[in-house]
Amino acid sequence: MPDTPATIHERIARTNQQILTLVSGLSDVQFAHRPGPHAPSIRFHVWHVSRWSDNAQSWLPKFTPELQRRLGHRQQIWDERGVASSWCLAGSELGGDRTGMGLGDEDAARLPLPAKEVLLAYARDVFASLEVALTQVRPSDYDAACRDWAGRDSTVAGAIVHHLIHINRHLGMIEAIRGIMDMRGTATS
Repeated sequence: MPDTPATIHERIARTNQQILTLVSGLSDVQFAHRPGPHAPSIRFHVWHVSRWSDNAQSWLPKFTPELQRRLGHRQQIWDERGVASSWCLAGSELGGDRTGMGLGDEDAARLPLPAKEVLLAYARDVFASLEVALTQVRPSDYDAACRDWAGRDSTVAGAIVHHLIHINRHLGMIEAIRGIMDMRGTATS
């Protein structure tokens, strides 16, 4: 019988890698390009999924007492490293859970996000941290009731699958923006 959690966790890791691969060859100008007044840049999408993943890795132990026992307390890398201050974002409106969620188009465009390599270093670290945390989630955890990242009633499986859906939506937006810039858009060969 297939190991469903392992399959879902592998898909999260694959999506993370696809995002990093798609953006690695972009110039800073391409990374920051905003294709229209209602379309965020690739840089914003990468920042948002990185922040969301950092939030997810810190919340995972809070889902159940068993996950708390296995994972212990997990602080966000964002807070641990003082990223908001080092990126001059302290005091900026960063949206829901400081992830960009719910920011208006202009507010999102005005965020003074760092150069590509600085942001990608954070993204790589956050993705790796989440992927390590997911190795501690067992099939028996998946049906456990929890409050998800947004505080809704869910299951551990529901919360993790929601994360996978969310990051794939942003991967698709990154692919579309690359296509608009007359580049190969698809993350798959």
